Amino acid sequence: LNDLFSNLTKLTNFFGSSSISPSITNIINGFILDLNQRLLGRAYLNLINVSQIFNGAALAIFVFFSAFYLTLSRAGLERLIISVFPPSLEGKALKVYYRVNRKLGSWLKVQIFLSLIVGLLVFVALTILGVKNAALLGFIAAICEIVPYVGPIIAGALSVLSALTVSVPLAIYVLIAIFAIQELEGHILVPILMNRAVSLHPVVVLLSILMGFEIAGILGLIISIPTAVLIGEIIEEYSSTKNQEKPQQEIA
Repeated sequence: LNDLFSNLTKLTNFFGSSSISPSITNIINGFILDLNQRLLGRAYLNLINVSQIFNGAALAIFVFFSAFYLTLSRAGLERLIISVFPPSLEGKALKVYYRVNRKLGSWLKVQIFLSLIVGLLVFVALTILGVKNAALLGFIAAICEIVPYVGPIIAGALSVLSALTVSVPLAIYVLIAIFAIQELEGHILVPILMNRAVSLHPVVVLLSILMGFEIAGILGLIISIPTAVLIGEIIEEYSSTKNQEKPQQEIA
């Protein structure tokens, strides 16, 4: 960009010092300045997008390890629940917490498993296609898997760019392979494994992820499934309580 801007400046100075009509010179200079500003604006927007991506990745890692910590610090959270909720709701709140904590642990295991599977698939595919640094790109794909949907896109783009430095046909083959892996991960592995881990229907899992992204962007993607688990357990506890109260009301 620096070279481009310096060339544009030289071009502007050339037209300013030439014998071309001032009106034409003004038009040309105005066009060059406008182009300069557009390029600066585009570069600024790209920097913002890159910054948002890295912020989202950092946030995903933070949420991931926070969830891991919460599954371990059971005693502290139990004391917090006892101190916050009144005695009449204490037992119900603890029941919800125990079930959410168990499912959150299963969710973490599934996330780690998905990361390993996707990283391995990317490594194998790139190795077969002859892409350089296949192991590194597979590792990046595994790490990016922490961020649902967005992470795999970033990892896939890096793989395609790496292949593009060799040849266009290779980049096309890599793009097809990455697309197939993402389809397998997003539409088969995630719904099925998350259903087994957190007892949510695959449709609920997909809807939770979509709603989370629409409401809160990358953060919504990350916390969508844990939030759905929490809401589901609260509803289940409420329904269980209502069903227990009905026979008592009928007897009374």
